[in-house]
Amino acid sequence: MKTNINKFQALYDMQLHKAEKICALFDEHLYHGYAKDVIELAAKAGIKTNSQSVRNVRNGFGVANLPLFNIIIELAKEKEAEYLIAKEKFKNLTTTI
Repeated sequence: MKTNINKFQALYDMQLHKAEKICALFDEHLYHGYAKDVIELAAKAGIKTNSQSVRNVRNGFGVANLPLFNIIIELAKEKEAEYLIAKEKFKNLTTTI
């Protein structure tokens, strides 16, 4: 699902390039079932939420929820880092063959 860049710009008062970067991060690195992980991370931070709220924040629906938005960004960045590590390992494996 493509995230609405304009909604992020309006809700979080961001510049276009930043909103585009975050949308791409979400679209490429948030996986099926990410909401459960976000809920767990939010609980550790003392934030009570549910999967519908997580999806609404991720998609720019409703009111701004900056703490939850930041948790979603951090999870997406972690998954991006894991992807890049796996990609590099795969590249190293294929070059040694």
